[in-house]
Amino acid sequence: MFARSPWFNRNDRLIRLIEYLIRFAPDYDKANWDNAFIFTLLYGEQAPFQEQQVYDHFSFLNRLLENFLVQRALEEDTNEHQRFLLHALAGRGLENHFNHHYRKIQKSWEKMPFGGTDLFLTQYRIRQEAVLLFGQQQKREADAHLPDLFFSLDIAYLTARLRFTCEWLNRANILHTEPAEKIMAPLSALLDVASPEFDHYSVVKRIFLCFSDSHRSRA
Repeated sequence: MFARSPWFNRNDRLIRLIEYLIRFAPDYDKANWDNAFIFTLLYGEQAPFQEQQVYDHFSFLNRLLENFLVQRALEEDTNEHQRFLLHALAGRGLENHFNHHYRKIQKSWEKMPFGGTDLFLTQYRIRQEAVLLFGQQQKREADAHLPDLFFSLDIAYLTARLRFTCEWLNRANILHTEPAEKIMAPLSALLDVASPEFDHYSVVKRIFLCFSDSHRSRA
């Protein structure tokens, strides 16, 4: 159980509270929510009643639940797990271990169908860790990771900007409102100067077509 791990929780009373409450899951209405009863459950019959201690333990329980949800999300998100691993290795100056995992991550990208903003953003954040490690080493040479980092950042921004502008335009069409020039003008200018390299990625073409169609329907 997550709560029993001393890494996440060292409060035995909190474990007793969880064990009591979990007996009623998911119908918690049947549990005894009387503060005096909960206090006795936590501290025993001889301890003088302190209601604030009960409130504190429910706050601790809520915090533990939040930490559990974060841990589950991290375990399910391979990209973030890898990024945190690289960050930890770089912070400890473990260059060989860092390079080993970095190469594995790069190979995994080759097997993945090129997705959208999330994958480009992941590549940027992973490459950012490589750039930071290179900076720590203070080598007197060019950083080969920087061009790839700039590219992944640019395409992540472009696809995100297109995607959310399309959504905004679609909603504007439904609500019969006019698009703000401060939203449309920068994107149009950006597309005019966007690198031809972006044309190789189908996701950019799809989102650009969506943007063009939505924009044209308002003309």
